[in-house]
Amino acid sequence: MKGLTIKAILRNHSDPVDVTSIDFKTGTFTWDYRGHLENVESIDDAEFIVEGADTK
Repeated sequence: MKGLTIKAILRNHSDPVDVTSIDFKTGTFTWDYRGHLENVESIDDAEFIVEGADTK
């Protein structure tokens, strides 16, 4: 079974970034772009893409 990958498109970033963790309690997530761990962002500041999900 293939795992899921979650990416985010940030309002201030042109390329999708890899989501490394999501904290639903605080409404934030951490993201990684090209191997560099970045800051925590609000969930409200991004659109999320889930890859590898079985849609059948």
